[in-house]
Amino acid sequence: TEHLNSGFFHEGKLYAAHSNYPELPHASDIRVFDPETNTLQVHHVFPEPPGSLVWVLHHDDHWWCCFAWYGDDNARSMLIEYADDSFATEKRRLTFPAEVIADFDGMSASGGVFDGDTILASHHHFPVLYRLRIPDDPEATSLELIETLACPFPGQGIASDPATPGGLVGIDRPTRSIVTAEPVTPP
Repeated sequence: TEHLNSGFFHEGKLYAAHSNYPELPHASDIRVFDPETNTLQVHHVFPEPPGSLVWVLHHDDHWWCCFAWYGDDNARSMLIEYADDSFATEKRRLTFPAEVIADFDGMSASGGVFDGDTILASHHHFPVLYRLRIPDDPEATSLELIETLACPFPGQGIASDPATPGGLVGIDRPTRSIVTAEPVTPP
């Protein structure tokens, strides 16, 4: 294991994005930790990935994978929707809106969670969340920015936890603490 990123629980197991960041060429896969057997295994390897895998989600029977690029290549960061568990069929690729890319400060969206019909994506090191909409038009190529929200934790991963007050969990690396927050859902 080189660089584990955001993870989420699905069917009792922890799925985590893994990459060789900051090395090039990119190598990315999904790792799965089974708490019952205390084992970590490779779930899927992305041959020639389109970036460094930073987060992965399973939502409405589809997999959503965010691949990041850094520095001058920020605009190449994208969210890919896969049709099924084999990751063989891409449904679509969506880039991040230009105003979000400009705000990335050379980094990328380090975490993401579904919040209803929208995605909350965390900045790498600023205490903000971007509420993004997946466009209804299947031919669209970019996520839509709904709003930028202040957030009590600065960047990195984000998790949705219904058992936690507020429902969102993040980390504050400088203070080595876990912080909770409540997303404000737009009307």
